[in-house]
Amino acid sequence: MLVESSTPPSADEPVSSGRAFFTTIRRPLVEAVGLSGLVLIVGNALSAPNIVTNVLALSLVVTWTLASIGRKYFVRISIILLAVLCVALATTLAWVIHIKQDPWLEWSKALSKTVKQCSPTDDPCIAKALTIQRPAPASDLIASQLNNDLKAGDLFLQNDAQDEAIKKMLGRRLGIWQRFLGTGFAQPSDHDEYREARVAEYLCVNNSESDESVISWQLTPKEEYLEWTIEEIIKGERVERTVVNGKEVISTKQVSPINSKEKRDRLLQTIERRLGLRDPLPAVVRFQQLSSSSGSVGRSDAARVFFIHLGSVWRLKLREAAALSGYTLDPTTSKKFFVWVFLPSHEDEVVPATWGDIIKHLKDKEKPWIK
Repeated sequence: MLVESSTPPSADEPVSSGRAFFTTIRRPLVEAVGLSGLVLIVGNALSAPNIVTNVLALSLVVTWTLASIGRKYFVRISIILLAVLCVALATTLAWVIHIKQDPWLEWSKALSKTVKQCSPTDDPCIAKALTIQRPAPASDLIASQLNNDLKAGDLFLQNDAQDEAIKKMLGRRLGIWQRFLGTGFAQPSDHDEYREARVAEYLCVNNSESDESVISWQLTPKEEYLEWTIEEIIKGERVERTVVNGKEVISTKQVSPINSKEKRDRLLQTIERRLGLRDPLPAVVRFQQLSSSSGSVGRSDAARVFFIHLGSVWRLKLREAAALSGYTLDPTTSKKFFVWVFLPSHEDEVVPATWGDIIKHLKDKEKPWIK
C-alpha cells in the first residue's frame, strides 16, 4: 500500500504557482524598497504622524537584521517578517483613520480648492474664498484668538505655487506682502524682529487727494527734509538756530501742502485733537516715494491703503516715522517724498490692520472691500 509522504518537497521539486510567484517577487521587492522604506512611503501617503512611521520603520530594521543573522531559518523568519509588516501597515492605517484630522490642514486644502475655481485676476472671487469657515480658536483666551487669526494669515501668504493668486490679490488690492504682521502694528523697514513693531497701522479708504479729509505734501527728496519732524511738516514751519560769530541766528523754513495752506489751517486743530492712542477716529499718516502722484493716497486699483497712527510719530523725524511705518525714504533718487494725512469720519474708514478685521470686512455683504 502506498503511503503519502509528509516530507516537504526539495528545492528541485516543483512548487505551487502562488509560492513560485511570491518567491520571485519577494527578494526584488524587499531589496528595492526595504521594509522600513515601505512603511515610510505608506505612512507619508496616508499623512500618518512622523513618530508612528519612524518607530515602525526602526522596529522593522531591527527585526530584519536579526532575521538576516539566522539565514538557515530564513523561510520561517521571512514569514514572521511578512506578518510583522502586515501588522505594522495595518496599525499605521488604523492610526490614520482614527486619529483626529488636523482641522487647519483640511481648511487649507478647502481654501486651495476654492481658489482654483477662480480666475487668477478675479479678485472678488479670490477674496470671497478667503472667508470660508475656518477652524474655531482653541479657547476663549485672547492669545488663542490672536493665534487663530495669525494662523489663517500665515496660510494666505504661504509659498505654495497653487496659492500665488491669493498673495497677488492681497498685494494688488490691499498692499499686503510677506512682511505684513497682521497684529495691528507696522513692521519697521529697518528691523526683521516682530518685537520692534510698536506703531499702530490701519487699512484706510483709498481717497482722492482732493478729498476734504486728506492733506498732502510733496517734498523734493533732499536730506534736510528727513530731519524735519512730522509736526513741523504738517504745521509747515521749521525753526533752526545757529551760532554765527558768537551770536545766535534764528532762521525759519516753510513748506506748504499740495492742496492748500488754507485747507491745512482749517483742519489743523482737528488733527491735534485726534492724536490720542485711544481715539476711535485717530488722525493717520502715510509715507511713500514716487515720481508723481496718482491723484489718490494709493494706487488707483488699491481697495485700501496703509496708514499709521499720527500721534505715535508726531514728534519724530520724517526718516524715523517712515521707517516705523515700514517704508524707507531714499534721498539719493529723483523721486519725491509724499506725505498724506487722513482724518476719518467713520470707523469703517480706519480699520486696524489685523487679519481678523481684514477677514471680517472681506466677507461683509453690504460693504465688501473687494468688489
